[in-house]
Amino acid sequence: MKTETSESPAVSALLARNRPSRGRKAGVLGLAWLHGRLHATAFRRHQIVASWSSPTAVRSLEQFADALDDLLRETGYSGTEAFLVLAHEAFLHQLETVPAFSDRAARTYLRSRVERLEREQEPMLWVAQRALTVRKEHAHLLHLLPGSFYYELNEIFIARRLELARILPLLVPMQLELAALESGEKTPVLLAAEAGEATAVMAGIPGGDVMFSRTTLASWADDPGRVAVEINRSLLYAKQQFGANVERAWLAGPGADKARGEVETRCGSDKRIDTRAFHPEHWLQLVDRLSPSHPINLVAVHLRKRRRNRWIRTAAMAACWLVCAWVGLSSWNARESWAAEREALERLDSGDGDLMEERERLLERNAAVARDRETIDRIVNDRLPPVPGRFLANLAQAFPREARLLDFNLRLDENGVWLVRIEGEIEADEETARIVAASLGRQLARGAFRVRLHENARPASALSIEAGVVKQRFSLEGGLFEN
Repeated sequence: MKTETSESPAVSALLARNRPSRGRKAGVLGLAWLHGRLHATAFRRHQIVASWSSPTAVRSLEQFADALDDLLRETGYSGTEAFLVLAHEAFLHQLETVPAFSDRAARTYLRSRVERLEREQEPMLWVAQRALTVRKEHAHLLHLLPGSFYYELNEIFIARRLELARILPLLVPMQLELAALESGEKTPVLLAAEAGEATAVMAGIPGGDVMFSRTTLASWADDPGRVAVEINRSLLYAKQQFGANVERAWLAGPGADKARGEVETRCGSDKRIDTRAFHPEHWLQLVDRLSPSHPINLVAVHLRKRRRNRWIRTAAMAACWLVCAWVGLSSWNARESWAAEREALERLDSGDGDLMEERERLLERNAAVARDRETIDRIVNDRLPPVPGRFLANLAQAFPREARLLDFNLRLDENGVWLVRIEGEIEADEETARIVAASLGRQLARGAFRVRLHENARPASALSIEAGVVKQRFSLEGGLFEN
């Protein structure tokens, strides 16, 4: 069955009036939906601001939505945070024994049990509460709420701009109250509390773990005898299953004094029965002081997952926006770069004529420079080295004073060898002339030009006599710069 989440005219008017002041500073709204009865209390800084109780029975989600509209209008609550103490036929409680594993292994075991239950029925919101046991195994009390029930209930709150931050079983405030009533006690105590049209019964150590809990679909206002029988059965169950003799019991709720006599009659005179006329707002006041991260909060894990998923979605959206911005910026930069390059290309194209003229001018200049360089190289490389003049100067220093040079020839042959031919005459006899010519050849061979004379050179020959003077001719031939 799906609950309609559209706002009724009354709700719209209420929301329009309260929207401007909605916020956490407006306080918190506590609701107790206990087997057909709905009670609400508005708190601000843990102080009661307003209370409201439904005058009619509230059993279905449609009735709950209508009652929620009424209580928001009556209490004038303008905040957003709300919590719910729930005791409903859809809210299941199941005791499970777990092997003596670590806490992590025990939770894994319980999760597998819940998953098997979900395969048989539907997805569940669940939380485990440690319970007492006399065996070696550990015991946990599973609180199970069908997912469909929760989502429809949550939609009702969302449609009215309310955040359902906590859902707790009635067992939680009962356990807190038991610890307050029997402070310092270490023996088991039973507490029976009126829960709308039913009675919730629990037994446990004050300030410690729960032994068991059960719900009787009868109230002492309508059928005190049946409630007394169920309380007596609970006492016997505690003795049989846990070996505990529960000697004290508390009755909490309106009209508890009227049911006291019936309970004492059924349970025996050895049992001490005390009463407290607690109104449901007392349970809400106890829960209001608890943290949203209380371990028995049925929606704590679900809300953490939802906030984490919301954060992931926000981060993903932010990343997507960043990527889109980066892509847009990159596209804009690319477009601007392309436009700048096109402008540069157009500027270059507009200067093609000037560049071509400049190119022709540079080509002509380079050609002229190349011609000049070629001329210089030809002048420098083709000119003969100054060997003849220097060799002639060297020969003049080495030439004997009594000799006269008749012919001198120095040339460079095709192999790059300097060839020299020297002819002269000496005023002396033949023997002296030979000695002088040989000395000249040795000086030239030892000199800087390293002249090597050929074998066919004529040191002294061709005797001639002129005016009574004897002259001897000589001829020297060879090559320069030879080792």
